[in-house]
Amino acid sequence: MEKNLPLLLKIFDYIAAVLYGLLTALFSALVVSPDWPMPFGMVAGIFLGTAAFAVVFIASRKVAGGFELLMSGMIICMSTGMIGGMWITGGNPSAFELSAFSILAGLYVQFHLHMYDNSLHGETVIKD
Repeated sequence: MEKNLPLLLKIFDYIAAVLYGLLTALFSALVVSPDWPMPFGMVAGIFLGTAAFAVVFIASRKVAGGFELLMSGMIICMSTGMIGGMWITGGNPSAFELSAFSILAGLYVQFHLHMYDNSLHGETVIKD
């Protein structure tokens, strides 16, 4: 089990990234109105993204470390919330389009954070 820990943490990171994107899209779709001005949608999306992050963080902080969740979660949730809020006020996307964008953006950010982490210190190996 301990030898598989780095792989399990990476898998959990990607699951959390999907949850960040999905909840941010859901919260934005439920709250932000297409009738709002775009700056209000943007700010509301940022706050809703932060709320979505808090939900996932509280639910999963026992599985992964807080810093591991914070690093990617805030980038994913705040940026997808901001873009999603502006998109809702400007173009009124479907729930599927908003969710797909947020999930793919979350996976994209998580992938690049893992690549950056690997470039700094390489792959983590647990030795016996």
